[in-house]
Amino acid sequence: MEEKRIFPRVKGDLEWLFVIQIDNNGKKIITETKDISCSGLRCKTDEYFAKESIVELILLLPLTERGLIFEKIKCTGKIVRCSLYIDNNKREIFETAFEFLNLEEKHHQKISKYITYVQEIAEKITNPFYAPQ
Repeated sequence: MEEKRIFPRVKGDLEWLFVIQIDNNGKKIITETKDISCSGLRCKTDEYFAKESIVELILLLPLTERGLIFEKIKCTGKIVRCSLYIDNNKREIFETAFEFLNLEEKHHQKISKYITYVQEIAEKITNPFYAPQ
């Protein structure tokens, strides 16, 4: 299957999850990323979002390995997918994917740098012979 993604993404393994706030017409939802790229992100929510709807996003992007310092990134996002599934505790959860709409170039660069950093750390963990380019 051909990869259609323009930007690489990183999956939100436990040490790389970070918090996002979704503002849907004044209703605020706090959740964690499941993956992120420079074009958007995916998360789990308790709420259903209609495809194509627009929401305000605030990302707290970790700037240190332990996540003690954050970069606050505000932008809008368009819902590209919201799929229902039942989790292990028999709860209804929605896997929700957002496309970034008005991401400032400086924030795009910070997300890109974060993704590169996480990819390099993951490569070091899985490949003891890793040498950065």
